[in-house]
Amino acid sequence: MKIHYTRTACKSLNSIHIKGGGRSPFGGRRALYAATKGGIIGLTKSAALQVAAENISINAIASCAFDIPDDMFLRWIDDHHVSRKDAEGWLPIKRLGKPEEIAAATLYLASDEARFLVGTVLTIDGGFTAQ
Repeated sequence: MKIHYTRTACKSLNSIHIKGGGRSPFGGRRALYAATKGGIIGLTKSAALQVAAENISINAIASCAFDIPDDMFLRWIDDHHVSRKDAEGWLPIKRLGKPEEIAAATLYLASDEARFLVGTVLTIDGGFTAQ
């Protein structure tokens, strides 16, 4: 009997963590966002452990500040009349992420090169949460 295995990459919520200055895209909903994000991270890790022995890998991507439609970061800067240039200055790499950069990370998680990643949350945010 030949065992077939599937590589699975699960994407979590697009995320943003803004420090100081009152620049929060969540207003009074911070607790709801934190609980939801924590739940998705916990689900990713728990589900990954349940199926790891079957050679199924479940991981998550936590992304922020991408130049893509409906990005939470872009919605926040639009809602608060912050210029894109000023907002890009908040990122250590001084620019928004490109769609192909998140696509490359997703393809990596789905590839055999990532077969040892189990329950990992890959943060792709131009260094924003490292600040």
